[in-house]
Amino acid sequence: QGRTHRPRPGSMARLAAALGLDAARLETLTRSAPESARPEGGRRPRASGLQLKVLGPVEAWRDGARAGLSEPRQRAVLGLLALNPDVPVHRETLIDVLWPDDPPATAAHLLQTYVSRVRRVLDPGRPPRDPQGLLVSAGTSYRLRVTTDQLDLLAFRRLAARARAAAVAGEPGAACDAYDQALGLWRGEPVADVDALRGQPAVLQLSQARA
Repeated sequence: QGRTHRPRPGSMARLAAALGLDAARLETLTRSAPESARPEGGRRPRASGLQLKVLGPVEAWRDGARAGLSEPRQRAVLGLLALNPDVPVHRETLIDVLWPDDPPATAAHLLQTYVSRVRRVLDPGRPPRDPQGLLVSAGTSYRLRVTTDQLDLLAFRRLAARARAAAVAGEPGAACDAYDQALGLWRGEPVADVDALRGQPAVLQLSQARA
């Protein structure tokens, strides 16, 4: 699927065993894996589609190019929704995060503005009320609908679950490989660049899961 460009020797050995390859063929594949995984010119192919990252600073990428999230409150909205993927987040929860001490009288309207800007970044060209969009409104709540391939948090959870299952099945090598891949998704503290999200329960739970 293009996600592993330099397979670890242990992974190569298990693949070779599953495919019934002999030692000579395994040695050839192990030597050639790093070079053959890259296209001509040594450059990796650009990722396609949407990529959201919260295991470190909040980032949004589309087709290999970083999407604009310059406004701090815009990143806070996206960060909180991404920390709770496919879960409705109430408008008041978002307002409390954006204005913890003294929200302005126009807080609800301002929040709608930030949500609209995030929606345009994530889903350019899609009508704002399209129920098939990535960021949908449901009454007084907002929900971010993303897949494991789109959000690093979900990919981390899937790999960690795979590692635990392998450990229970008595496969420590596979468990270590999956844990290694899960930890490799991290770029620092979760949503590290969004001060408004520090101390949020979802952030603390995620840090505990990493530990």
